[in-house]
Parts: sequence; structure tokens; C-alpha cells
Amino acid sequence: GDLNGEWLCESTENMEALLVAVGVGMIKRKLFKTAGYGVGKNRQIIKQDGDNFHIVTHGRNTVDNKFTVGQDAKLNTQDGKVVNAKISWNGDSLVTETEMMGHKVKVSRSVGADGKMTQAIEKGNVT
Repeated sequence: GDLNGEWLCESTENMEALLVAVGVGMIKRKLFKTAGYGVGKNRQIIKQDGDNFHIVTHGRNTVDNKFTVGQDAKLNTQDGKVVNAKISWNGDSLVTETEMMGHKVKVSRSVGADGKMTQAIEKGNVT
């Protein structure tokens, strides 16, 4: 899939359940909720050349990551950590298996027929 572009978070779904699943405490969850989970603020700039990616994420912090699909990667996180990641394609979806707050998660990004990118984060049975 082609993920090139600048993507602004327009909406979120099920964020409370995901934050609970990755162990975020009540006070931080309330702060994230008060901030609208980044809706209208969090932005990703994706430059893609085949299987090579450069993603800059502007959220609480600015995070810059470069990686190649099929190769193990080390990714910077919003909370200043570096995590290992396995990146692959599932059809037109870019899939990143990594960690969020110390918990294994799977992040999928794809662009729909409407031209909007969807990013889904899975932790166990919570998406």
C-alpha cells in the first residue's frame, strides 16, 4: 500500500480499553482523555519508497523513525524509549509488532478507498 502523506488524527475508538490493556493508570488515562486522545493534534508524516519508510510523528513529543519492511527495527516511542519491532505487510496494511508501555502490541496502518489512513493498535483481544 501507499502510505505517503501527512496524516492528522481525526478520531479514535476504544482508547480507554486499550490504555487499560497496556497498563496505563487512571490519572494518566484521564489526562489522555482530557487531551482528546490527540484528535486534531497528533500528526504523522510518512515518506515511503517501496519498503523503506521514514515516519515522523508529532504528538506529545516528536518522534522520528526510519525502517525497512522485513528487517528488524529499533523504534523511538512517544515516552522516550527505544523498542524492538518486526515490520511486515499484510496485504496493503503495514504491520508493526512492537511494545507499548512494556506490552506486546500490533499496529496496522492502511489507506482506505476514502483516502483516509486507519491506524489500529491491538493488544490481545483489544483493538
